[in-house]
Amino acid sequence: MSAGNDSAEIDGIAAGWAVRASEGALAERDRGELEAWLARDPRHRGAFVRAQAVWHDLDRVAAMAKGGGKEAAAPQRPARMRAFAIAASLLVAVLAGVGIGYDHYSGRHVAGVGQIVRLALDDGSIVVLNTDSEIRVRYGDSRRRIRLQRGEATFQVVSDPSRPFVVEAGDVAARAVGTEFAVRRLGDAVAVTVLEGVVEVERPGSKSLEQPRRALRNDQVVAARARPMVESALTAEEVSRRHSWREGYLTFDGERLEAAIAEMNRYSSIPIRIVDPELAAEHFVGVFRIGDTRAFARSAAATFDARVVEESGAIVLTRDSPPRRQ
Repeated sequence: MSAGNDSAEIDGIAAGWAVRASEGALAERDRGELEAWLARDPRHRGAFVRAQAVWHDLDRVAAMAKGGGKEAAAPQRPARMRAFAIAASLLVAVLAGVGIGYDHYSGRHVAGVGQIVRLALDDGSIVVLNTDSEIRVRYGDSRRRIRLQRGEATFQVVSDPSRPFVVEAGDVAARAVGTEFAVRRLGDAVAVTVLEGVVEVERPGSKSLEQPRRALRNDQVVAARARPMVESALTAEEVSRRHSWREGYLTFDGERLEAAIAEMNRYSSIPIRIVDPELAAEHFVGVFRIGDTRAFARSAAATFDARVVEESGAIVLTRDSPPRRQ
């Protein structure tokens, strides 16, 4: 059997299990069969996670499988099995590339400005891409390799000691077996933050004698070009705050206003601008939905006795007095 056919068969079986599981708790015998199938091949779990993710996004497909979502008596077994078959067929079609692009979790994946994209990789590992981010995925027999081209992503890694999970960004490589961590690449700096487990951070192509850093939970390693890596310990609250974007919010707790604005601007095509250096240096606190630059600007203006002016496709924060009327 060719690799393509093998993959299609795995997706088909995974789709069937995802549909059956969506109907409620599986019987004990069915749970045993599912667990046995998941354990048989690392690809099975990744296919099942993908199928579940797609199924949850396709409410209209679930409605079709349940007869349009109307309340009714439970169908007889043959009718129920036909509904499962229809739903599974539709799900396989989506997994094959119809509609929302869950077809092939290798190659290139991009999150646009203001988007948060969740991906289930072939081995069941989960990637969450932040705004304006791009990764390249290359899975092989001995290594799972991801290249962060730009932006930021978190990685929840399924353990497989025989295939290390390596994320590369710039000249930095973060290696994990089974853990959760974040990598952020902005400009010439790369930051690796460990959310769970242990991650080894190194510069494999560097000619320096810099030793790899072994980072534990809530540790962060920052590497800027031509500078030694710097490791620091963060509080659990700080780690949670810095990654609140995964829930669709940005949280600020005393950052300089200019830094908070720079972060907000990553999520919107309507930038906030500030020209007053004293206003830019103020420290700001608040929680905002990503992309809601107007709410951010109004809050900052109220906090620092400033005003908001929209001009030339931008939102300007200023303390200058408005021009007097003649």
